[in-house]
Amino acid sequence: MYWISIKDLRAKCQKTNYGYDVYPLLFRFIRVLSIYSTWLLIQTRCNPNTITILGVLCGVLSGIMFFAGFVNSALILVILAVIADFSDGEVSRFHGTTSKEGTYLDTIHHFVVQPFFIAGIVLWSFEKNNSHLFLAAGMVSVINSIILSLAVSSAVDNALLKHLLRYIKSNRVRHIPTEIEETPVKPMQKAGFYRAIPGTVARMLDFPYVIVIMGVGVILDRYCSVLFGINDSVILYMIYLYALLSSGLVTLFVWNVVHSRHIEKRFNETIKMV
Repeated sequence: MYWISIKDLRAKCQKTNYGYDVYPLLFRFIRVLSIYSTWLLIQTRCNPNTITILGVLCGVLSGIMFFAGFVNSALILVILAVIADFSDGEVSRFHGTTSKEGTYLDTIHHFVVQPFFIAGIVLWSFEKNNSHLFLAAGMVSVINSIILSLAVSSAVDNALLKHLLRYIKSNRVRHIPTEIEETPVKPMQKAGFYRAIPGTVARMLDFPYVIVIMGVGVILDRYCSVLFGINDSVILYMIYLYALLSSGLVTLFVWNVVHSRHIEKRFNETIKMV
């Protein structure tokens, strides 16, 4: 067994080079909980990849439990799936192990858990919101939750190439350092307010924000009618909003990728001229 205090474990597993306060508030809150799960996991033989797979299974079972009507069990399972997504990296840092398989499985975790969670909520709530429009919005939400991450990643890659290409041209760089240590580190410039909106909304629609927000919506949907006499479905409006916003973002990011299809070619041509 590893006899280590939570404070020391947090310092070892949650330390970053750019400051812990950079994390969003929700991430910091989950880190407060995940460290206790990490302490328990390091006492076992579970490696980070096993933890990630267990998190995926919890996410899949959560969707099934929603469909079966076991809402409380579904919420507990999806909470475990979220915590596992944080604990696998903390266990990896504790043991000092990293792998390409771990990065791949972590991506699979995001692609699987969120769609199953949304699908389970839609199927569970369809009995109350017996509407074909609601079911269609739910299907759109599930599909968009899968492709949104891909669209955002491609758009970010193109944006980075654009900024680097602009930097090379404006500064007339004649030498590209081969070692990353030789590259001067400059403070990151903040994007304009309107440019930052799509990225902010995309983050709010991504894991784990959607899990937390819709989880709260499920609790309100289930208990508000009993406690406060509210009959309107909270999940109904959440799914409609998610379907609308995610469709707009997917369209925006896909257009960005298609519009910038020649950016990599221009970037390579510029590098050859340097």
